[in-house]
Amino acid sequence: MIKAIGPKPALQLGLFALASAALLAGLHLMTRDAISHNETLRTAKLLAYVAPATDSAPLKTELIIDNNAQALWQIIDKDEVVAVVLPFTAKGGYSGDIELLVGLDNKLNINGVRVTHHRETPGLGDEIDTRRSEWIEVFKGNSLNNPAADQWKVKKDGGVFDQFTGATITPRAVVKSVKEALLFGQQHQTQLFSAAKQSSKKEIVNGVAGDADSE
Repeated sequence: MIKAIGPKPALQLGLFALASAALLAGLHLMTRDAISHNETLRTAKLLAYVAPATDSAPLKTELIIDNNAQALWQIIDKDEVVAVVLPFTAKGGYSGDIELLVGLDNKLNINGVRVTHHRETPGLGDEIDTRRSEWIEVFKGNSLNNPAADQWKVKKDGGVFDQFTGATITPRAVVKSVKEALLFGQQHQTQLFSAAKQSSKKEIVNGVAGDADSE
């Protein structure tokens, strides 16, 4: 015969569940802040690779382009936007989307490209990560005219960019996305390289995001 739980054990069980929930909530808040801070530091480090060095820190801003909000970073030197960094998503990776940062100067040459998030196969597709290889550096200094627009493909598809041994899908997706970033920059060059008066801006200073003065 199963005995019913009395009021005292039930109360104790309820208090234990309540305390556990409060502890988990507290841990979540603590780790959330730490994760956010670490992500900010990581973003600042990646920006340093894809943006030119200036006296001003990159300004995170949001522009309304084709009725859509576009988040990006503007690099300003002597009141002139000399470069932008665009977050772009490479669709069609072997294991899902690949998140990128693409840095462009005001002549639409690539300052650099970095992968921010991916789930590609270790030992194959993960060579897009600088911790595995320097393949991603191949884009630096390139533009839509260098190489020609129809050569923005991996060599297997008739282009000029190397694929990886045993892995073509991943580099193919990245090359396609970087070209799309260049085309986006070309299409919206005037707006991207004008100081954004209608946007909200945040400045990353020494890896810490804080409000920046806006016009």
